[in-house]
Amino acid sequence: MGVDCGANNFRLEQKGVNEADFQYHDERGFSPRKQPIVRKNGTTSHAVQTTLPIAKLASILRKKRFDVQTSTDAGRFVCNWTYYLSLHRAKQSGALVLFLHVPSVSQIKLEEQLKFVKALVRQIAVLVRAEEESIPKVKATTPALATS
Repeated sequence: MGVDCGANNFRLEQKGVNEADFQYHDERGFSPRKQPIVRKNGTTSHAVQTTLPIAKLASILRKKRFDVQTSTDAGRFVCNWTYYLSLHRAKQSGALVLFLHVPSVSQIKLEEQLKFVKALVRQIAVLVRAEEESIPKVKATTPALATS
């Protein structure tokens, strides 16, 4: 999760981009300009998508009266850096990754943000469980014993 102080709603991010272009220093004083996050992945235009169905998640959460949208731009600061690296590593591990931008607590109160995060996590669990249950189970078979 990251805070977007200019936002007035929740945003589920679709992708991370292999570009670090910090207009400000991070907390350690790091401020790369137009550099790839993972050099071996090539150019700064390389993107990695989440495997979670964020349009479906957003639709379900809107029906629960949350103000949420999908986004294809996590920025180029720490949020995108974190998301891109997480998605990059998830490709190797199979982990599910999603980045959520939240507005400042002056826009949406903390209690409402916590309700949203709980609803989002629950809904991801429901979708993952449904997907797992739809995968056909392979029955284990016991090889026949040879008799003489």
